[in-house]
Amino acid sequence: MTRSPSDRFHAFESKLQIKIMRMICMVVNDQVSEQNQTTYVLVHGAWHGSWSWKRVRKKLQDAGHRVFTPTLTGLGERSHLNSPAVSLSTHIADVVNLLRWEELSDVVLCGHSYGGSVITGVADRIPERIRSQVYLDAFVRRMASAFLTSTRQSTPNTCACRPKR
Repeated sequence: MTRSPSDRFHAFESKLQIKIMRMICMVVNDQVSEQNQTTYVLVHGAWHGSWSWKRVRKKLQDAGHRVFTPTLTGLGERSHLNSPAVSLSTHIADVVNLLRWEELSDVVLCGHSYGGSVITGVADRIPERIRSQVYLDAFVRRMASAFLTSTRQSTPNTCACRPKR
């Protein structure tokens, strides 16, 4: 039986997400004991949505952690909000507002692909709420030298990870 490109993509995506979840846990395990609840904000890449983190979210929640997987404006189930005005700044604001409205702090921010650019901007705006940043096969952008200085002081546990394929 020949598998369609869509079936092959979903099989690859499932394996990748399981690897990503393991990598997140390995990075954070050094910082957190099993008794502590960690708050994760997982930011998807372009052309995805919250749904892309479904399996990872469930495994982390089953382990007792708080997990937020926002869908960025204009993508996934929020594609009806897409317009020429939607930009990286919009997506940064999506996540910043999530952290503010949910009153989240001591957060592990994880960005996949384009989500790496988003979490860099979030950490630039509200570094005091971020415990660490995890870049999974992601874009790592450098905002400004002031950002790099504040990030080193506020979020010393920044890690760039690329899963093996």
